[in-house]
Amino acid sequence: MAYSADKMCVTVIFVTSFFIAASGSCDLNLTSRGYEEITPPPVDRKLLKMNLASNNLRNVTRGDFSIYDKLIYLNLSDNCITSLDDHAFEGLHGLQMLDLSGNPLRALKANAFTDMQLIHIYLESCELFWIGPDLFTGGLSHLKDLTLSRNLISYVPKKTFYALTYLVNLDISHNKIEVLASGMFNGSESIIKVDLGDNLLTEIPVGIFKGLPKLNYIILSNNPLTPRLVLEFSSLSPVFLSVDNCSLDQVPQVTSTSSSKNTIEISISGNQMNCKCDTFTGKVSEAGTTIFTCSDATSDGRDPTENICEIGKGNQMTSTVQPKGGNTHALNGDETTDCSKCELPNNGQHISVSVVVLAVLLMILIIVIIVQRRQLKKKRTIK
Repeated sequence: MAYSADKMCVTVIFVTSFFIAASGSCDLNLTSRGYEEITPPPVDRKLLKMNLASNNLRNVTRGDFSIYDKLIYLNLSDNCITSLDDHAFEGLHGLQMLDLSGNPLRALKANAFTDMQLIHIYLESCELFWIGPDLFTGGLSHLKDLTLSRNLISYVPKKTFYALTYLVNLDISHNKIEVLASGMFNGSESIIKVDLGDNLLTEIPVGIFKGLPKLNYIILSNNPLTPRLVLEFSSLSPVFLSVDNCSLDQVPQVTSTSSSKNTIEISISGNQMNCKCDTFTGKVSEAGTTIFTCSDATSDGRDPTENICEIGKGNQMTSTVQPKGGNTHALNGDETTDCSKCELPNNGQHISVSVVVLAVLLMILIIVIIVQRRQLKKKRTIK
């Protein structure tokens, strides 16, 4: 008697679950079994973890996993899932981690995650091209980690994350995002880390990170940003900002609306600036501007309070720099920098001095050669 693929699938899972239940294990690992459709059997209700990664599942229908109401971990990554029914995970009120990465979902319905207590959702490499403004509403208030990286998302609507009041880490890197909507982080006051790297952003709204008092890690690297970047923070914690490979020709201008005079560290490698180091540390002054010093200086013996960028006449620098001697000279962005004011090195003077030194050395060498030849000639004459 021949069994269909579906019946065989159910049978295999039933047998596997039976032995797991008999052994007292709370984990079910069914990775890489070739399953195309799964209807979980009514056994092992105490199952806590289920791993169905790397199979051929095509969809998740309402109630597929409701029998496992004790699940806290469900891995459905690297399958062929193209759609999730409304209330697809109905009954999984205790589920904390859901991994759907590597499935060609493309779009998600607003009610896909309704009435869940998830803490971690992974939606990496799901070919998502659109996120609805109400996708994360309706019961995801406990969510702390949201990964949407390596998709095709081009725009994130305002208040998309409004209901995620406990969100800590947000990763939407490696997408096609061109514009950030002002207020997109409103309501998400618990955010600590935001990764917007490797998108198509040309501008960042000045106050987009205001209202995030816990924010301390921002990645904007590998975006074609405009040369002049101005940001405003209200974080109460030290902030790390990465703007590597962003086509910047000046240090970002950073201000703080927080009463706490915290520090900010900026990584700027791979930009259009001739700087002595790749990472700056800034201290917000009483005036709200930021005084930068070189973070890399201590590793190679340099004075961290020395000037950090070589800027020739005609260029502009919008941030405050720390000159030699410890006196601060703040540039407001409209003022043309003068190397003499900040004691910045003048490349033209360096070249002139080098030429003079080489000329003097050459003359000395010629004189020495002439003297040696004359002495040698005298010795020959005496003989």
